[in-house]
Amino acid sequence: MCKIAGISKSTYYRILKSKDRDKEIKEEIRELYFRYNGIYGYRRITTVMKRKGKNINHKKVYRLMKELELFARIRKKNYIRKAMMKVQFKGMLQDNGPAENFFSHFKEKMVKINKEKTKEEYKKLIEEYIKFYNEERYQARLKNMAPKKSRSHAV
Repeated sequence: MCKIAGISKSTYYRILKSKDRDKEIKEEIRELYFRYNGIYGYRRITTVMKRKGKNINHKKVYRLMKELELFARIRKKNYIRKAMMKVQFKGMLQDNGPAENFFSHFKEKMVKINKEKTKEEYKKLIEEYIKFYNEERYQARLKNMAPKKSRSHAV
């Protein structure tokens, strides 16, 4: 069979071994992806894995996520709404930015994913999301730290 394919036996066996080599990493990536409800992309998953002591390249995580068909749920930018806000508020955007950022993430990741819940269920989801947002959500602009940890380093 190797002669027909035009490859050596060693190449054939190396390919067989390499398929199993990434199995554990793929399982960890899949577990992290679903733990964070699909909102973590390859960059944040790489950060989490590095914090757990795995020395892995972001390009490999990207490739494996692509193979597993795991794609982060990313909100679309709304350029029209930002342009309208500039006209309406003129300079107030800087004051309101952090709150707008939080609530846009919250609506995208919690409300759209968890449709039609009771008040009590939403109350619990809100508390969980605020804890996640402040303590577990690593951000590149904060040197791959969560906001709470970044604030403690600043003080």
